Amino acid sequence: MLKAQLERDPDWTGRAGAAHALGKEGSYESIEALGTALLKDTFWGAAVEIAAALGENGSLQARDALVAALSIENPKARRAVVKALGGFRDEAAAKALAPLAKHDASYFVEAEANLALGATGHPSAFAVLSASAKKESHGDVIREFAYAGLARLRDDRAVAILKAGAAPGGLPKGRMSAMRSLASLAKGRDPLREEARSELEEYLRDPDFFAKMGALAALDLLGESASAQAAENLRNREVDGRLALNSRDVARRLRESTAKSDEVTSLRSDFEKLREENRSLRDRIEKLEKFAPPPHKSLGSPRALPKPKSKVPKAKGKKAGKKSKK
Repeated sequence: MLKAQLERDPDWTGRAGAAHALGKEGSYESIEALGTALLKDTFWGAAVEIAAALGENGSLQARDALVAALSIENPKARRAVVKALGGFRDEAAAKALAPLAKHDASYFVEAEANLALGATGHPSAFAVLSASAKKESHGDVIREFAYAGLARLRDDRAVAILKAGAAPGGLPKGRMSAMRSLASLAKGRDPLREEARSELEEYLRDPDFFAKMGALAALDLLGESASAQAAENLRNREVDGRLALNSRDVARRLRESTAKSDEVTSLRSDFEKLREENRSLRDRIEKLEKFAPPPHKSLGSPRALPKPKSKVPKAKGKKAGKKSKK
């Protein structure tokens, strides 16, 4: 029934609902039907949902169906296919995405391919992404997504590229993306997080409005409580209300993260104390067991003696009573 709805429902939302239901069901026949529908559906909105259903399924059969659909003519549908392929962290997905990350007729498909290629985590992606980071495009979209792809790739070689991308001289979208990507790559990692924090705090004094907004967003993502004062200083010296309000909110969130981290530290300390007490108790018990007498051999429980059967004498008075009545 779902396959028939996927093929013949005149309402594209019905076809989309059937696609997600088939993706969750996940049988071989269902994934095969989704792959066929993805190539045949003439409306890009339905194709976007079918591609998403295949990506959510996550099976190798679904991956192969997405790879086969990379030649879809509509750029919006093709972008959805590329995005879904980014959820597969394997060599086959990376090889399929690399040509589109290098060139596509649509800037947005090419940009999405760079982001998805980084999400695969394959080592071969670094060369493609670092080349894409140098490309000029409409709205700087390819460079923006290439920086984000480098952050998803989690390759430390990207730090130098992201620093260069965040530096003054570039377009606002590219610079902001480089700052966010640098924060994402360095978050929770020593010594990268301190290096990224000092770099991003410098951009809070940049004369460009978008650079300061990007630095605030990146510091918020990085989550280092030491940056709260830098954000507060920006609030005090800025006359632009947008920057003042944003810096106030970022400073508050960073301070709250400090309180949460203190709570976590306290809980960890309490846990360590409990573990030490448990260890000392075990040591004491082991020492006491050494002086304890050896256990006696179990003699076993005596078998229960069978209960004697009690013979209850039958009453003879009934017959006699009947005779006497007669």
